[in-house]
Amino acid sequence: MSTDKEITQHLLEAQRLELMKFRDSAEVPGVADILSSDIQKIDSKILSLASKLKNLEVDSVKKYRNLGTNHWYWAQDNKNVMIMLMISHVDSEKMEKNILSDFVDIKFHDVEGEGKHQRFVSRKLLKEIVPGGSSVEVKEDTVTIVLPKCEEGYYWSDLFKKDKNSVGASKRRSMA
Repeated sequence: MSTDKEITQHLLEAQRLELMKFRDSAEVPGVADILSSDIQKIDSKILSLASKLKNLEVDSVKKYRNLGTNHWYWAQDNKNVMIMLMISHVDSEKMEKNILSDFVDIKFHDVEGEGKHQRFVSRKLLKEIVPGGSSVEVKEDTVTIVLPKCEEGYYWSDLFKKDKNSVGASKRRSMA
């Protein structure tokens, strides 16, 4: 059963992810800095709350640098959607994957062996994928996430579903 502190922590983490999405899509100068400041405040609250909770996994309080929109792109063919992350020196054994039918969250621990933690978190995907058929390929300078489409042959117009808070479109390369 969840305690009030665990629920509060979960809500703070959800707010943090939402702010990171807005920060990564910010186009007006200075907005990303303001959002980064808010994210740091939430990180402090999460760390403070986590120190009060017993049996909390250490990974949940690690500070992750979110991969911004200039560090990834996506492509598709008739069967798969591929997300290419521009990230170097990733150890595939120090990677945590959470791939759902409409969401992707990949955490990279100890990038470059320097204790840095990075993360790619998607918004809600445009269409559903087959999580069990997904794969992640790690190369020296890139990580490729292959997501099988539920609807083969359907070409996505964008990677993410549009919502009323959406700013701009994601980058796309179609590989027909």
